[in-house]
Amino acid sequence: MKDIISKLASALFGLAFLAGCQSADYKDSKLTVPTRVLILFSPPQKSYMIIGRVAVNRPHHDPRLGYDSSQTWQDGVQRQAGAMGADAVIMDTMSLNNSYSILVTGTAIRFPPEPPPPAK
Repeated sequence: MKDIISKLASALFGLAFLAGCQSADYKDSKLTVPTRVLILFSPPQKSYMIIGRVAVNRPHHDPRLGYDSSQTWQDGVQRQAGAMGADAVIMDTMSLNNSYSILVTGTAIRFPPEPPPPAK
């Protein structure tokens, strides 16, 4: 009986291990690491493509409402834009400057790929 349980446990562990292993071509990957998503407060000078809008709740400072200081609007914006595969977010400064606004919003953008350097 112990032999069957140990074989079953080994098989389940191996299956879980294999399921967790993924291969990815990081050059063509659509997902961006959230901390690498730039937060911009004006449109960039170089060309870009708009890929979507992001919006997060504005943090409040009222302890009665359960303020969580570990999460910032920047973290939320970067996480959402990273999930879209964005390179940067152009923040809507009207939503940042309006203290009555519930949401902080921005536009997720992606820069076109850099052309390869010319061969020598």
